[in-house]
Amino acid sequence: MDYDKIKFVLNTSPSFKLLTSPHAAFILSFLYIRFKKAEKISIPNAELVEVLSDYLEDLRKNNLETYPKTAQCYIDDWCDDEHGFLRRYHDTNSDDPVLELTPETEKVFQWLEDIDKKEFVGTESRFLRIFQELQDIINKSTEDPKERLRIDD
Repeated sequence: MDYDKIKFVLNTSPSFKLLTSPHAAFILSFLYIRFKKAEKISIPNAELVEVLSDYLEDLRKNNLETYPKTAQCYIDDWCDDEHGFLRRYHDTNSDDPVLELTPETEKVFQWLEDIDKKEFVGTESRFLRIFQELQDIINKSTEDPKERLRIDD
């Protein structure tokens, strides 16, 4: 990637805009709870507005000036072309629009989950790997087939 390509991606990528938003923690925590943790692919607009209103109320307990917009305004912002964090469409069974995460928002969650992974290699598994490698060395260093068979038992 050259300078111009990176600059273009940084200026146009909804994923990057989401990560660099001053409200990223608010947006990502809410969307993660409502979609990923709840294992939902789509949520009706009215339902999302209701739970976002409650979420905003909890956040405002410490500071009334935090997040001054209404829940519907935030959702509208997250659906617009400039942000592109959510996709809004109309389901054939309802007049209420349905919302789902965009692929760009899914990428952000995948990236955050990858960062948060705690890789654990226990002492026992390391020991077993070392022991197996030592056995391989012994087995492969013996030329006598009868000796190899005896060692494998």
